[in-house]
Amino acid sequence: MSQLSLEQIVQYWNKQVGDKFYTQVVLNEDEIIGFICAGKARLKQFPISGEIYALYVRRDNHYKGVGSELMFRAFQWLYTEKYLKAIVVVLDLNPSKKFYLHTSGKQIDIIFRNYGEHVYEEAVLEFSIPLYIQQYVQRRRPID
Repeated sequence: MSQLSLEQIVQYWNKQVGDKFYTQVVLNEDEIIGFICAGKARLKQFPISGEIYALYVRRDNHYKGVGSELMFRAFQWLYTEKYLKAIVVVLDLNPSKKFYLHTSGKQIDIIFRNYGEHVYEEAVLEFSIPLYIQQYVQRRRPID
């Protein structure tokens, strides 16, 4: 992921969800250290929700506030688009699920998806966008 250019990331998400989505990229000396993509929820069960499609933070930048700041910015954009809730779909066994739960996400569903010959269990986590924004502003620290 860290080898992708900004243009490649935007092109990929244009193909996935169209041109009405939010992307934020964090650079350090022209290297991508993190990015987020968000927009309208793709799961039909959540038609009035926004969704975080992708959140990536390079491993050497974990625990520095990069992911939380990216979520904050994406949630601000979703809020301006009139979304009050957002979902994140993550593999249930993915260690990043703990990050989402720690940042006020609540697990609301489990879905099963086929990828090739394998079936994977994915957790659907929901966020209150106004609550996340309020909590983030109260504890905000700038990215290093």
